[in-house]
Amino acid sequence: MSRSVKPPMRVEQSLRLLPAVSELASLRALILMSSRAQQRESWTVDRYSTVGKRLVEPAELRARLPAALRQASEHLAKLWRAAIDALEAEQRNDFPKAVRSLLRAGCHEEEAGRFAEARTWFAHALGIAEELRERGPEIEALRHLGDTENTLGYLERAGRHFQRSFALAEAELEQPSIALACLGLGTVAAARLQWVGAESWVNRGVPHTGGDRRLAGSLSLALGEIARDSGSSQLAQQRLESALDSFTDAGDTHGAVRTWRARGLLAARDGQTAEALASYTQALQQLNGHGNASLEIMLRMSRSELFLQAGRPPDAEDELRRGEELAIANQLPYSLARLYVELGKLHGLQRDEYGFVFFEKALELCGGPEQAPGLTADVCLAYARFRRGFGQIQDARTYFETARNVHEELGEHQAVERIDAEMALLPAA
Repeated sequence: MSRSVKPPMRVEQSLRLLPAVSELASLRALILMSSRAQQRESWTVDRYSTVGKRLVEPAELRARLPAALRQASEHLAKLWRAAIDALEAEQRNDFPKAVRSLLRAGCHEEEAGRFAEARTWFAHALGIAEELRERGPEIEALRHLGDTENTLGYLERAGRHFQRSFALAEAELEQPSIALACLGLGTVAAARLQWVGAESWVNRGVPHTGGDRRLAGSLSLALGEIARDSGSSQLAQQRLESALDSFTDAGDTHGAVRTWRARGLLAARDGQTAEALASYTQALQQLNGHGNASLEIMLRMSRSELFLQAGRPPDAEDELRRGEELAIANQLPYSLARLYVELGKLHGLQRDEYGFVFFEKALELCGGPEQAPGLTADVCLAYARFRRGFGQIQDARTYFETARNVHEELGEHQAVERIDAEMALLPAA
């Protein structure tokens, strides 16, 4: 008698079955990585699919378990080795090395997309570094912590860390550290749309690169992006060319790819569709084989926006779906949430009210263990505009208020003012 074949399970069904305990975090991630999109049953169903609707086969999970356990073990071993290195360094009274070992562990967590855990390592390293007479480890810890806080959306805290790092680096005459702190402060100002302050800070770091071509490229790229976003196309083009030259000299492929993307965004903003597409294509070709999923996802989103502007919605959606596969395979929940926001916006532009499912899934991803309030605010703001576009004023007001409250808690008063201005234009309930 033949055994009946059991159908695969949906991801959302599988995750609902498992308790959200830390011991099963890796298994929950494996479920997402091992899932596959459903075979197309109908065009309508396929268009609204999200990660929760994908299918997973428990038998396949069992087969992949040894490799997944090895990977998790390797990651844990890196953290333990860094911690033991820190212990041995402290035993030798080499406290700067102890701090840098802890920072190395934080970087491992950051590379794995575990930003909350990375922040814990960096903050712990900073606490030890503050007790040392040597300021170098403290400068480095502050910079790492500032970068992570910036990623998570804590701009006020990020700015304080970069400001302290800058002050210490200036006092110690540590030239590259001065430049990096200035870059961090410029990045925070740009995130707040403070273009004059952003340019001032990044320019302040330029004389302190110490001949480091990669660092020079990062500063030129930041200046080019600031010029582009503040409306100075010609200046942006010059700065981006300088950045590309610096990254090429330094052999920094990822820096060059980021610059090609920036050039594509500039061309797209100026209505040069063919030039923008050529820049994105060049970026993807350079990235091929260098394995940076986050960067490729950013490129896919940029290409999607370009196709949408060119009146090619199917191509735009295809790019976002490619990004979705990358985000799932590489366990990148932040990127996946942003992709779903873009899918929701795309459906909204097509007057498709059912695009709300993508915003709901993005919000669900924001509610995971890796809290990123800046991302939550971005999702709520986009969702509010989507609801407003369909005349759902009360729902729109609710999401505007949620985004406003997040920014208010973060101390981002200018963002609060911008949201208040949008809410003031809503019709009376």
